[in-house]
Amino acid sequence: MRARTMNGYWCFAAPIGYRYKRISGYGNMLVRDEPYASILQGPSRASLRGASTRRPR
Repeated sequence: MRARTMNGYWCFAAPIGYRYKRISGYGNMLVRDEPYASILQGPSRASLRGASTRRPR
């Protein structure tokens, strides 16, 4: 597992919005798990744009 991590692979439980898929020659790789990935992408992009989640008073 350490060698795989050192090569840039994620060896732990898949994050929300991703799942593991077996790919020939590479083993298990993370791929987007729709529709969860798209649902989580919206708030993440808004946060990067500087949009606040707080409502004005």
